[in-house]
Amino acid sequence: MKQETYIIENHDLIDAIITDDEKVCNGDPLIEPLIDADELKVNVNEDKSLNEKIDVYKPKTTTKLSSQIIKRCTGIFYALCGSFIFTCSGFLIKQLRVDFFDALLVRFLLQTIILFVFILYKKNKFIHGSNQLILLQIVRTIVGTSGLFLFFLSYRYIPLPDLTTCRYTQVIWTAILTMIIFHERISIATSLAIIFTLTGVTLVAQPTFLFTNYQSSTNQSKILSNQIADIDFESDKSYRLLGLCLALGCALSISFSMVLNKKLIVSKIPQSVIMFEFSCLTFILLIINHIYNRFILDKYVKQTMFTWQFFLAASASLMQVFSSTLTQRAIKLENPSIISVVQSSDILFAIILQNLFSKVKSNWFVLIGSFLVTTSIFLVGVDKFWKDRKKFSRTYQSNTKL
Repeated sequence: MKQETYIIENHDLIDAIITDDEKVCNGDPLIEPLIDADELKVNVNEDKSLNEKIDVYKPKTTTKLSSQIIKRCTGIFYALCGSFIFTCSGFLIKQLRVDFFDALLVRFLLQTIILFVFILYKKNKFIHGSNQLILLQIVRTIVGTSGLFLFFLSYRYIPLPDLTTCRYTQVIWTAILTMIIFHERISIATSLAIIFTLTGVTLVAQPTFLFTNYQSSTNQSKILSNQIADIDFESDKSYRLLGLCLALGCALSISFSMVLNKKLIVSKIPQSVIMFEFSCLTFILLIINHIYNRFILDKYVKQTMFTWQFFLAASASLMQVFSSTLTQRAIKLENPSIISVVQSSDILFAIILQNLFSKVKSNWFVLIGSFLVTTSIFLVGVDKFWKDRKKFSRTYQSNTKL
């Protein structure tokens, strides 16, 4: 009997065969989508077997390879746009000299309202699962909120390229945590990625016991902008260690958050509920921070908070929601492992913005360190992509024999 050959479109293949591991690769609380696109679909039988899913794909003789390439390139383009928007919005808020946490107030107010209305519309419960799952949701919310606050707090003390590089070590920490918690074997690619990451972070951090002579000659030219009313912590090397520690704390918090996110998604907790809990806690802490600044520190006694800079910064923070939407769409069109690699372009965008529009320039050690961290992300992403392809190939072959 003559065999029929046909092509399964990439985004359909991912939707059908995608594992829970892949679904949560966008669990980063900084760019996490508010609502999973799957929640917007009409409910179907979730117990549908893999055989039934594959049988849906009937022979498509008219499907061209070019259409697949276009869709995959579109996914990568969405991921690049999402990364660019997120990096630009954070850089703009910093240049406007507006408190990050005040700028985020508007975003999380609207975000919380949207999620509240959506959950009511879907008739979901605000508290899901057993006592153990509720505890996991609480821990995940606290850890995710901590990651967000540590990210923006560390940006006060170190330049954007340094912060972004440290933040993206989360990919490696997540891989390590996943191997420990889910008893997965460590691969050669992951081992190399760990070495590259540690080396890259060392070059970015530039500890004094290794870079004493170099730092003493370069940092003298950096203290140029202390004549402004606000203290420019970024130009003062005495705050650098604090900023780097906060950035690494952010990376670890995000890693824990993503691992917990995996457990919750596997346990059928809706994405909208997870994000609502995260948004609520973040908004409450932002309100407390604003009350502290206004009534304890008297920050707004001599000047109003509602300046044109504030409204522009608030608008920039809202663009981060659009960034997460683009990232989610990208994952629907391309393999999540590839999207994780593409998202590391944040580091490149941060270096370009910092060196074009800021007085504090990146030295060669920072550039090399950023390159090593990006390489480690590439190794982990490609390794994951290759494993997923092999897994699908074995699954597909076993099902076609039936």
